[in-house]
Amino acid sequence: MPRLKESDEQKATRILVDNIRMAQIRAKVRTVPELAKRTRIPQSTLYGRMAEPGTFRYGELSRIARVLKTTVTQLVTEEAR
Repeated sequence: MPRLKESDEQKATRILVDNIRMAQIRAKVRTVPELAKRTRIPQSTLYGRMAEPGTFRYGELSRIARVLKTTVTQLVTEEAR
C-alpha cells in the first residue's frame, strides 16, 4: 500500500516537536522532566503537550523558548533546523 502524504497539521506538529528536541540538545536540557522543572510546567502536562503538540498554549511555548534560548517563531517554523 502506498504511503500517505503527511497532512499540513501532521507536518506542523512534527516540526514543533523536532525543533523543541533539537533546542533541548543545544541548550543541554537532556530530559523532559528537566525541561518541565526549568519551565515550571508540570511533567504530566508537558508529556501530554509533546504527545499532542496542537494543545500547547502560547505561554507554555514562550517559557520553553526562553529556557532553551530560542524564540517561539523558531520553534514552530521549519527553517529553524
